[in-house]
Amino acid sequence: MNYLRGALAALLLGAAVAAPAQDGALDLSFGVAGQQAFEPDGQEMHEIRFNAAATLPDGSILLTGYRHKRRPLQPQEPDFRVAVAKLRPDGSIDESFGDDPLHPGLMIYPDFSPGARVEEARSIALLPGGGAIVAGHFEAGSETAGFTLKIDAAGALVQDYGQRGVARLPASLIDDAALDSQGRIVVAGQQRGQMPLYRGFVARLEAATGAPDANFGGDGVVEFVEMQDGEPVDNYGGMRSVAIGADDAVIVAGWQGRNPFVNAFSLARLNADGRPDVDFAGGGWEVFEPGWIKSIDSSFAAVEVLHDGRIVLAGDYMDGQGSYSRPFLARFTPQGRADLGFGDEATPGYRLLQPRPGYAWQRATGLAVQNDGRLVYTATTNDSSPTSPAQFLAGRVLVDGTPDAGFGDAGVALLPTSGTNLFSDATALTLQSGQAIVVGNNGFPAEGNPPMMVRGVASRLQADVVFQDGLGG
Repeated sequence: MNYLRGALAALLLGAAVAAPAQDGALDLSFGVAGQQAFEPDGQEMHEIRFNAAATLPDGSILLTGYRHKRRPLQPQEPDFRVAVAKLRPDGSIDESFGDDPLHPGLMIYPDFSPGARVEEARSIALLPGGGAIVAGHFEAGSETAGFTLKIDAAGALVQDYGQRGVARLPASLIDDAALDSQGRIVVAGQQRGQMPLYRGFVARLEAATGAPDANFGGDGVVEFVEMQDGEPVDNYGGMRSVAIGADDAVIVAGWQGRNPFVNAFSLARLNADGRPDVDFAGGGWEVFEPGWIKSIDSSFAAVEVLHDGRIVLAGDYMDGQGSYSRPFLARFTPQGRADLGFGDEATPGYRLLQPRPGYAWQRATGLAVQNDGRLVYTATTNDSSPTSPAQFLAGRVLVDGTPDAGFGDAGVALLPTSGTNLFSDATALTLQSGQAIVVGNNGFPAEGNPPMMVRGVASRLQADVVFQDGLGG
């Protein structure tokens, strides 16, 4: 492995000497030749996967997801435990983080829900002082519940939060988390049970305890259920991303079923008390598809709010025949309407993306806003053929949504990974002084059943400017 990394570093360094670094190319001063991997040991950890990332004020990077340990008698069954990792600003592993000398820089948390096969972190929100709120869910073999963990700068659970550092939200799957101006925790995802069986929700939790905040929606939780003649409609739904707007308004985005075979976009804005913002599209919540789309599965995957109140989103849709899925970016006005200054004439307010021509299944996974208003995104592809090099994918568009020709190849950067690869999927994105940190997971051959292990990887990309990160307008 060291030989392969050294060869890759030499190859990339030679290319850098031959020509000026292109925006979107690996920044060779980060980690090892632009990347840093957390390697599974094949004993206690067969997979380490990251779903989310955040950059601390000093430039350090927190990553979160889960580790999987293969069970000898049940190798196909999941055994996921929450994991958080930390990198120094230069991409090296921060060995002061965590409590296991065999896995420096990595904290694997104990079994929070006995019997659960899946304990997975999906999001991370930074706290002042270097700590964080880590959010996700438990399921499979135990309770189904969302959770938030509060950790300190060293990764240890803060014992006076929830129950010894863990707060539960029953019958929930949490996909995203954010903090409002008062430090309250806002989470979004899906609730299970009742009618409909799966429904989108957003909740606000007290900063000190993680308990639902009764000043939000009456009991701390707002569900998104369509009604007809005073009765709930059995249309499944879920919220995948949350952002905080002015005056602690809450913007959530995801998907909502139109019938058993079609999912449409779901977008809502709530006031700080949890009531729908009646001046927002749909009276606060709208389920819709734009006129140009013919899709059976449409969803927003990420949402951010700009300084001027406009909303930018990343998502994907599947064509009406189910033969391909394609990512897109969108921009909406503060009132929740498509912003005609973004995208093109055929798809006003939206910019369709095809970052890998010829690849059918492509989905948006991350979105970040540079201070100059350009949008950086990550996406996954069905890049699993042994004849195709496994690569992480990132892209950038200009303020109007046009692909940024100064980034990668016509706005798309394909990032190499070292060694033999079975797959490489970019899953998360954060900015570090204007430079994109692309986070993903890389599968590689291994002995055993299944014959694969997975490492978590962080890459830093070159950028033409260095500035303080923020939400450009």
